[in-house]
Amino acid sequence: MKISNTYSWLEISAGALRHNISAHRRLLPKKTKLMAVIKSNAYGHGLEQVVKVCEGSRPVDWYGVAYLDEAFKLRMLAKKTPILILSHYLPYNRALLAKAIKSHISFVVYERRRSCFN
Repeated sequence: MKISNTYSWLEISAGALRHNISAHRRLLPKKTKLMAVIKSNAYGHGLEQVVKVCEGSRPVDWYGVAYLDEAFKLRMLAKKTPILILSHYLPYNRALLAKAIKSHISFVVYERRRSCFN
């Protein structure tokens, strides 16, 4: 029996991604903001490559990530685009929280009691 050494792979088309962003923009009302959710290294497709396309001629309005460390990596690539952390964040490390706020990284607050401003 012959066993194949071939593995599966995935290629991202920058042109197709640009087209999809434009198509979504056309479907949305003019004032609606478009968020690219690119958590987990852009779902394993490469954060840098995907952000380069998303920051193109008509960039997305927001990025969504799962965790704070992803947001910091993303902030180095997308200097001005707002970033939202989609999972809950418990502010165990106030210095990191302060750094995130200074970096214009936003958090979803799921419960008032989890808020630092409670």
